[in-house]
Amino acid sequence: MPQRQLGELMTELGLISEEQLATVLEVQQQSNRPLGQIIVELGFASGAAVAHALAMQSGGALRTEYGFALGAPPVADEATAEETRTDLPRLRLAATAVAPPPRTSPEPVEGGQGAAAAEPAAVDEQPEPAAIPATPEPDEPESAKVATDADEAVEAEEIPGAEETAAPEPEPEPEEVSAEVAQSAEAPLAAEIDPAELEQLRGEIGRLEAALAETQAAHEQKLAGLRDEHEQATAELERLQASAAEQDRLLAEIVRLEAALGEAQTTHEQNLNRLQEEREEAALELDALHASLAEAEERHAGERDELAAQRDRIQEELSDALERLAAAEPAAEAQDRLRAEVEQLESTLAEAHAAAEAERERLQGDVDRLESVLSEARAAHEEELGLVRKKHERAREELDGLQAALAEAQTLAAEQERRLAEEQERHAEEREGLEAQRERLQEELGAALERIAVLGPVAEERDEL
Repeated sequence: MPQRQLGELMTELGLISEEQLATVLEVQQQSNRPLGQIIVELGFASGAAVAHALAMQSGGALRTEYGFALGAPPVADEATAEETRTDLPRLRLAATAVAPPPRTSPEPVEGGQGAAAAEPAAVDEQPEPAAIPATPEPDEPESAKVATDADEAVEAEEIPGAEETAAPEPEPEPEEVSAEVAQSAEAPLAAEIDPAELEQLRGEIGRLEAALAETQAAHEQKLAGLRDEHEQATAELERLQASAAEQDRLLAEIVRLEAALGEAQTTHEQNLNRLQEEREEAALELDALHASLAEAEERHAGERDELAAQRDRIQEELSDALERLAAAEPAAEAQDRLRAEVEQLESTLAEAHAAAEAERERLQGDVDRLESVLSEARAAHEEELGLVRKKHERAREELDGLQAALAEAQTLAAEQERRLAEEQERHAEEREGLEAQRERLQEELGAALERIAVLGPVAEERDEL
């Protein structure tokens, strides 16, 4: 009968699952290491469980790197062994086996047939102790003692097997066989598993499962809180983005107002320069008119003086003429001539007076008109300058308000970003703590489940015994 594979045997025993076996086979294909070593390293089963499976695979007690174990051989091999073997049955000792109750060996029967009959009886009466995989503890003296006894038993088995092939020894007496069987039955094979410990493990598993469920619930609550805070942070971020857009709009408005203020200042300066030029031109023209008026007045004054002097002279001449006329009545023609000259001179003087008065009135009208234009230009200039100043002050106030709002919004945005970064760091730390706590609980639960998986077959085997 071909030897069964270790992984298949451990799967049938329930020590590992099909998925774990597939993982172990995949790792073995990559590393070419022993299957049992990979199972122990991955934590799928303990070293005692692997030793138990190896012993069952070999069909008897076996010493491995994981300790001693007792394995039950296949049924066909047992039948063949019962038919062919004539020596004593080999004792399968294990550090974790359950010691069977002592049995009374049958009375020896005389003759070879009695010895042959006693041998199978001893074999039948001896119960097959099932292997109980457990993690060996090197520091316990009792386990070391049992392991030493098992070493001696294995060596005792190997020596007779080798001597049988060379020179067969005579069959022992039935009394010796019965004594050896009784001694092997009385030997402490393994320590019995305490049900209280099993119940304690189950309680520990329940506690760990409850703690894991509580941790998961707390984790879910934390996640819900984190989601709410994330949503709030997202809303706050959107608000900050909207505030940033508003800040951009305010900046654009500030730039536009500054540009409009610059244009208004430029226009105001241009208008001011133009008004100043017009004022200077009007002042120059007014000065020219004043000079012309002064010249005209001086000229008219000169002409008036001249006319007055001429009138005086004419009147003197007229008086002289009248006196001469009075003195010389015959000179009527001379008198008429002088009167005609006087009338002509008077009309010329009147015309000169009228022309001078008209020129003076015209010049005075020009002066009044220019003064009115100058005052209107000054009033318009002052009004326009006042409007420009008001616009400038209003634009400056708006600019100051926008700059203050922008600074406040920037400060608020920086504070919100700092708070958001702190919240994210705190949430990351809490998430890492929860993840570490969950992993620790899962490791404890896995260790407890592994112990239950190892102790389960032991409890069942103990119940069967």
